[in-house]
Amino acid sequence: MVWHTVAHMTNVASIFPEPQPIDDGAKPVNKRVGMNVSIIMRMRRITQKQLAVALGVTQGSMSRRINGTTDWSPDDMEKAAHLLSVKVARLFEELPEMDSNHQPAG
Repeated sequence: MVWHTVAHMTNVASIFPEPQPIDDGAKPVNKRVGMNVSIIMRMRRITQKQLAVALGVTQGSMSRRINGTTDWSPDDMEKAAHLLSVKVARLFEELPEMDSNHQPAG
């Protein structure tokens, strides 16, 4: 009987609030460039550490760029594109996701 009373007194929404979209603070352009850099790195078998050294940043800073939470400067994009052997414009294109064998997913 006690459970019945508590169940009626408790608002379910207050216990289980609506899920809110996650705002990770990343700008869409940073996410796009980071995702593309990541895809091309996997294709070229280049590590975050190698790219970080080429850009003169820490591996942690490189990780934040790849995750899209840190801005890419034009100079960083140019250096990354050079190391990845692509034109800077390629970093802004919609590239196919890659699977673990470095092949287009899907």
